[in-house]
Amino acid sequence: MKRFIVLGNPIEQSLSPFLHNWIFKKFNINAKYYKLECDLEDLEFNINKLRENSIHGLNITIPFKNKVIDHLDIINDRAKIIGSVNCITLRNNKVMGFNTDWFGFSKLLIDNKIDVLDKEIIVFGAGGAAKAIIYSLILNGIKKIRLFNRKIENAQKLESSFVSVHSLKDLKYFVKKDSIIVNCTPLGMNDKKMPFNEKFLNKNQLIIDTIYNLKRTKLLDLGEKKGAFVINGLDMFIYQGVASLDLWLEENIFDIINIEEIKQIMKEKLC
Repeated sequence: MKRFIVLGNPIEQSLSPFLHNWIFKKFNINAKYYKLECDLEDLEFNINKLRENSIHGLNITIPFKNKVIDHLDIINDRAKIIGSVNCITLRNNKVMGFNTDWFGFSKLLIDNKIDVLDKEIIVFGAGGAAKAIIYSLILNGIKKIRLFNRKIENAQKLESSFVSVHSLKDLKYFVKKDSIIVNCTPLGMNDKKMPFNEKFLNKNQLIIDTIYNLKRTKLLDLGEKKGAFVINGLDMFIYQGVASLDLWLEENIFDIINIEEIKQIMKEKLC
């Protein structure tokens, strides 16, 4: 039996085991998926389990997507550009890191018919998810990303010709009635917090919250009440998870699954 694990801290909120184990059961794949809360000093120990062949693939979530890179032998080209890893496997006896979050977000845009070409996007957060989403947005032809983060020095590391970094107190100069806003922070996952004040919400906005384990975070709930079009991170989560399976099993799982069926199953699981 193959064994797969998602590592993070906290990890209780993760629905990765539910998603993957449902797929394993549905298609008679002899495998099991677990979640494990660990500390930074435990990362190397768990990665070495891949080398020992006692586990066969890892997902990485908050807060280790950046820090895990130091423990890998090889990094896929896209993950290297992004600067974040959320999927790890063993290739030719080398521990190799990949990023499937960018793919998940790109598919979220496609499935929800969101066109970001030549648009200005507001993004909150500067962690692993934000890096992947910035990469996806650039691939999809955005004009400019206005990046906001609590620790501005972390955001400044992502500054480029496409990305400008701003202080939260300057949000009023950039948020518009028809803004596309993406939350890549964990604010709202386990609490009722928001990345910005609700006074900036408007009925013509599009708000995407990458948090997927809730039907509605406070941000999405208030946005919806204001009349905004709101989307949680479920589509992104599903696509990045199936893409991880592709890498671990080295076969195209998308060929055998019904993605709409999986979406429905996962929606029923949300609280």
